[in-house]
Amino acid sequence: MYKVEQGLDVVTTDDQSSAAKIMMFVKSNAKKISDCENKNIILVMGNTGAGKTTLVSLMTKVKLISEETVSNSGEFIISDEKHLISGISTTESQTVIPNLMVHARSGAIYFDCPGYNDTRGVANDISVSYFCRTLIEKSSSIKLVFVVSFSSVQNGSGHRHDFLNLVKHAITFIKDINKYADGIALIVTKVENRFIMKSGQIQLVDDKAIIDTIAVFLQQVISDLKHQNDEYLEKEEENNKMIEFIEIFLKRNNNCYDRIGIFRFPNQNGPIKDIEILQKERRCIKRIIHDHLSYVPKANGDFGYTVSDDTKNRIHNILEEMQSHLLNDVECIGNEIKQFYVKQEGSTIDLKLLINVMSTAYEKISEVRYDQINLFAENFLSVARNLNIKISNQNKKTFLDDIDLVQFLLLVSNANLSYSFHISNGLTDIKQYLDESHRWYNFLMTFHDKLCAYDVQNKLKYYEADKNNLMRQCDIQKNVYRNIESIGLKSLAENVGCQTYYTVENIRLNYFKLKTLHEILHRALDGTFETNRTKNKLVVKGYNVKIKDIDNISSEAIKYVEIFAINNLYIDADIDKTGQNAQITFIAPNWHVIGDRQIILNGEDGKSHSESHADGEEGTDGKPGNPGGASGNFFGFGHKSFNDEYLKMYLRGGNGGSGQDGRKGADGFDSKTPTTPSWFMLNPWKEKCDLEHKKSSLFDAFIFGKNSYKVIEKKSKKPGNGGNGGVGGLGGSGGNILINGFKEYPNFIISRNKGSDGMHGKGGSGGIAGCKTAVEAEYIHILYFLEFSWNKNITKSDTNSRENGSNGRIGGNNKGIKHPDESESFHNISGIITDYKNYAEAKKKSTMHESYINDFIADLDVKLDDIKKQKSGRFSSFFLKLSHQHIFC
Repeated sequence: MYKVEQGLDVVTTDDQSSAAKIMMFVKSNAKKISDCENKNIILVMGNTGAGKTTLVSLMTKVKLISEETVSNSGEFIISDEKHLISGISTTESQTVIPNLMVHARSGAIYFDCPGYNDTRGVANDISVSYFCRTLIEKSSSIKLVFVVSFSSVQNGSGHRHDFLNLVKHAITFIKDINKYADGIALIVTKVENRFIMKSGQIQLVDDKAIIDTIAVFLQQVISDLKHQNDEYLEKEEENNKMIEFIEIFLKRNNNCYDRIGIFRFPNQNGPIKDIEILQKERRCIKRIIHDHLSYVPKANGDFGYTVSDDTKNRIHNILEEMQSHLLNDVECIGNEIKQFYVKQEGSTIDLKLLINVMSTAYEKISEVRYDQINLFAENFLSVARNLNIKISNQNKKTFLDDIDLVQFLLLVSNANLSYSFHISNGLTDIKQYLDESHRWYNFLMTFHDKLCAYDVQNKLKYYEADKNNLMRQCDIQKNVYRNIESIGLKSLAENVGCQTYYTVENIRLNYFKLKTLHEILHRALDGTFETNRTKNKLVVKGYNVKIKDIDNISSEAIKYVEIFAINNLYIDADIDKTGQNAQITFIAPNWHVIGDRQIILNGEDGKSHSESHADGEEGTDGKPGNPGGASGNFFGFGHKSFNDEYLKMYLRGGNGGSGQDGRKGADGFDSKTPTTPSWFMLNPWKEKCDLEHKKSSLFDAFIFGKNSYKVIEKKSKKPGNGGNGGVGGLGGSGGNILINGFKEYPNFIISRNKGSDGMHGKGGSGGIAGCKTAVEAEYIHILYFLEFSWNKNITKSDTNSRENGSNGRIGGNNKGIKHPDESESFHNISGIITDYKNYAEAKKKSTMHESYINDFIADLDVKLDDIKKQKSGRFSSFFLKLSHQHIFC
């Protein structure tokens, strides 16, 4: 089975030099050219009318038929079913553009190239040369088969110039003859059927003899060229190349010229496949092409391409037409780029992203080189790729094809032709759009920041009317543009001090630019925030949040305060949660401290005792003071802080309460003088007294006696010691603080320490001592009268003075002292961070800083991971990520 590809489309033979016609041809045949990409091909080349198409048709088994022109004339012509072969004229080429023909069984690809010296117009001339170059550049390797008619290689035929013309074209076409020597052959067509008398019989001259005569002709041409070198030195280089080329055909193998083949005229009617002599020659030619020639890997630049002098003279006009084509190509691609960035505007209102995107695109496109057209194309498309812009295949191909044609025209034109292309003008629209977009979003960034400044946020009602009017002006259809002067932006910009308005006062605004402005006005000048309060928790969420606008933030019922801002947090009021053991959380990208501010989370001081002195008996110790309360906690996360040195944060533990004073000790007292006892009371009295008995008479006690006694009172009271004062109460624990995320360390002034211990109670004073009393007495004992009496002369004296009681010690009593509670660990920090992330994720698409919010959320994720790694779930001052903050006690 064999197949023949459809011949390629042709260009009209109009002499008009029309780039449009050329490009129409290129586009219509592009698919057919692509069929040979990276493949081996066989180029069949020769002068017009040499029979190239007939030869290719023969080699690819196209159905050929031999027909006698006039009955019994012996003159035959060959025709084909595809009507590619002219059966009338042998001087006009039927092939305008190379026909792709494939031998189905072997896969050999033949290209039947147009004949040299074709004179069918400038457009055709350029198209043929351009197509051949494109064809060769797309192929992998090449064989070259040159075809001449038999009359051109016969001495004395008068057509020798046809062969020399072929050789001249060949050495111009092949720059390095030696490189392609193994891939070149000569096929001589239209060989007459000559007969000779041999051994009394008329015989057809065989192929070898005819090939030998052709070889003789070629050798004679070489000899003549060498002789010319001796006479005309200026032609020596060209002649030597011609000799080098012809000598390739004369290479012999086994005494045969295996680079020369012949193809005769038919000698009978009928299909060529039935004519044995022609089939024999077809087989010989096949051996030459497929067995004796080698495919030579080609490189771009191996071949030269020529056009006629008339075509060269008209190339300048075609280049002018091509400039218009190229300008349109660039504008089409520029419009695709513009639509790409318009789509970017529609998909985000992230100002930072839009500024970077527009600025980068403008800079890259502005850097495209314009000095050389090939560099322009390469740089331009490279920029588009680097910017991740997908240019449609159709626009890209059209542009590259036009660039390629221009380069070809410059290649085959006169060497001194200079032409300046101004196709960079096609980028004017896209560059203007990118420049205006960059300036607009840069302005909006500044405008947004001015609207979010505290001075504006603090009097939002003042800007209400301007905001509403501008938002109405921003409401337009997608295909509508507005001049910036017509929307009344200037007044508000000036009122808020945005001086960069002048950079955008002349631009036109599309739907997306106005949509972004609308969103900025809505977000920045809204001023509202969400508030969610439960029993002991207050959560505030908003775009811009001011502390002073938050109600009940210092309420004792609120233990947990969480304040989330997507953009700015304004710390414009103090927060005092003393003694509430509260936890406050601030999460916002930007913290602004307005004025001198303080956040007080100190613990409660220890409660005083109801009585300053100990109660109970004399000498009782005072009770220890009550402990101070623990401070609350603070967690903060941000990226930037402003006026941070004016914020003071107190997380001190409460001071301990004072200890009670001890009670005074009991006083001592003097012993009493005994009363006069009766005789019967002597014994009980003796129990209370020490009696020193001294016999002072020699009389018998039963007759008459006189005794002297010394009596000492033993029951004088010892004074009591004073009670010890109670120890002062212990100071409470300092709170935990965790501040993180800031790109530069903020200078917050932070006081975080344990509370002071309370004052010790004073000791009670000791009791005052009393005295022991001695009594001396005499009595007379008369037996008969049973009389007992005291001497009227009683002597009293201090016999043993006591010391006063000891004073109690200051703070000497710590029995029952209460220890302060430890400060609580952070409460649910991971949950708080997750809550903020969810809120920010839901809101970021409608913010002006989506990419910035994404960065902020990413940093929060890192912190969340750190928190989850803490096994105890407790934070301490170790986590205070501030190295330059001022800490005072």
